Amino acid sequence: MLMNYLLLIICVLVGVA
Repeated sequence: MLMNYLLLIICVLVGVA
């Protein structure tokens, strides 16, 4: 579960960057 959230956050950060 936590891993999925971490991956989602990383994707969002990459999208913003």
